[in-house]
Amino acid sequence: MIACWLSLASVAVITAAGASTVLGCRRSVALVAASLAALPICAVVVFPVTAALSTGQDQLWFMALVTVDLLWIPKRRAGFLVGLVASLSLWPAIFIVAIAARSQLRGLVRALIGGVVGVLAGVAFAPAASWRYWTYLVPSGQVSSRGVNSSASWPVSGFAGTWNDSINGILTRPPLGGALATRPAFLVAFVVLLAVALMAAWGLWKLGLVMCPLLVLSISAVEASPFAWQHHWVWVVLWLPFAGVEAYRAGHRAFGVILGLSTLVFFRQGYNHVGAYVTRSRGEVVVTSTSGFLFVDAYQLVGLLVIASSLVVVTLRRRELQSPARTR
Repeated sequence: MIACWLSLASVAVITAAGASTVLGCRRSVALVAASLAALPICAVVVFPVTAALSTGQDQLWFMALVTVDLLWIPKRRAGFLVGLVASLSLWPAIFIVAIAARSQLRGLVRALIGGVVGVLAGVAFAPAASWRYWTYLVPSGQVSSRGVNSSASWPVSGFAGTWNDSINGILTRPPLGGALATRPAFLVAFVVLLAVALMAAWGLWKLGLVMCPLLVLSISAVEASPFAWQHHWVWVVLWLPFAGVEAYRAGHRAFGVILGLSTLVFFRQGYNHVGAYVTRSRGEVVVTSTSGFLFVDAYQLVGLLVIASSLVVVTLRRRELQSPARTR
């Protein structure tokens, strides 16, 4: 009961922070409005949130801490919470990039302090488990694969046979599975995806946007993870509508519309029909058609669309600033 209450409070804080940042309303007003309106809508309609409330509450807690650090804490004090969360769940460490852009070197120092505090707390409460985690599970990759199976080898079949909502899921399942269902293929996709996303996020930040670059970073982090459940996508869907409003109000209307329409993919009603397009063999997910591929990999495909769209926005804006007419 306490976990569910904390998760609901986290949803309210996340949506209130997004609303106050984009709309400029008072934080207290945004928090009340989020508790009364956004919270029940997200909990009932948005599938990643409902999945997180039932199975992955920690992601909502972590996201609330990161959101507060990035949007509400003054930049001269920001960084500690992001570092702390990164010591508990590795992939949110990507938001240290946002701390560096916002708070520069001092922010990085605070993030490092937060990470050290988290690691030391783990060592104090569970020294043996902490040692195994940092010396074996993380370096070997088992920190992700243990969520699929307990094999000591790279579990390609495990990743392919589950509802893996990361880019690795696309690579290991049909129609791309087979030759691409390898660790090297994933590592190449990992590097390319992060590099492109970082360029897009930096370009959006230079345009004066706040929510949009954070959204791109969150998409890249979830997609680049070896394994992602549906509830990991709360990091995307809870920021998505606010990024859409921000882009639209900043004059990037087509981009804002794309972001707004992207939220439809995460509605619970759409997810309820996924089972009609896939089959299961011995408990494993089997995709046998193009429609099944689109439904099962909808989150990842929409995420890639958002990153590509953000690159187009940045490129067009850069050309506009460099045009001869603009120069004169």
